[in-house]
Amino acid sequence: MASQITLDGTTYDVLDGLWRNQSKVAALTAGVTADWDRLETDIFVTTYRGTLRVNNTNLAALRASYAKTATTGTPPTNLLDFTDLEGFNWNPAAGTNDSTHAYSTGVYFISLGEPRRLTRRDLSSANLFRVDIELAVNADGMSA
Repeated sequence: MASQITLDGTTYDVLDGLWRNQSKVAALTAGVTADWDRLETDIFVTTYRGTLRVNNTNLAALRASYAKTATTGTPPTNLLDFTDLEGFNWNPAAGTNDSTHAYSTGVYFISLGEPRRLTRRDLSSANLFRVDIELAVNADGMSA
């Protein structure tokens, strides 16, 4: 059985993993004495990057989610509900956080790669594609 995620209500098969990364927002510059000067913040950015295996229907749903840009609404339309490979849910709806849910969070699309065919067959509804995605979690200083 393939590993799966759920993004914006659609379930996708994951190909080659979907890796979570947490980075710290900081500035690093070289000082006049040749020492490094680093300005630290208390902001951590969690992103997911990986490759999905999609068919034509999944690809259309993925593109529709990527095209959501409206920052209006409660929660905003461009903030997507996401369940990762471990079953942890980043949910933009209001609720009480627990061990498997972080409410009032969600994810934003950072990038959606071009689909690449998995097989040499002509394009048809049965063909599968590889699509690279990157998502950013809407939660300062949080990690699952």
